[in-house]
Amino acid sequence: LRSGKIIMIVNRHFLHPEYSRILSFDNYFVDGYKIEGTKTISNEGLNENQNMYFSVRLEDGIVTSPEGEVHTKEYDKIRELVKGIETPRFRADDEYMITGMATGINRDMITYTRTIIEPLHVASSCKWVLSGSVEIAAEGKETAILDYGDGTCDAIATVTIGEESKEIVLRRK
Repeated sequence: LRSGKIIMIVNRHFLHPEYSRILSFDNYFVDGYKIEGTKTISNEGLNENQNMYFSVRLEDGIVTSPEGEVHTKEYDKIRELVKGIETPRFRADDEYMITGMATGINRDMITYTRTIIEPLHVASSCKWVLSGSVEIAAEGKETAILDYGDGTCDAIATVTIGEESKEIVLRRK
């Protein structure tokens, strides 16, 4: 059950150097959870690899449960378009390398930081992250490394905490 408004402001085609998309919420709820924040995507032009790249920022991301629990999230990421720019109207062949970090307070009220330590390789044609790794540091917990693997489109990843590693099956991208 959804209510409220999602407001999206887009000024140009995403491949235009001055493109930006700003997404915000006006009294928006999903199944009783209030969603807040502003997500901004901006085309930053070409990088040193001559690939188009985009800054992606979430500010003041807040989810408030029906019981009043507040969870927060903010992130700054860079999405480098490494494949698919030659077919701008066909997004299914797009591939990106993503870097950056996120911070917040999770549903267990634990402060966390997620830092991409090896760029995440994502493809529109695969619902899983193909490769890359993320360091997850949570208050009062040992730091974990989530490794998405070798580039195979599958739901298998490895979590390493200290000297222990465990293969896991992912639920979604």
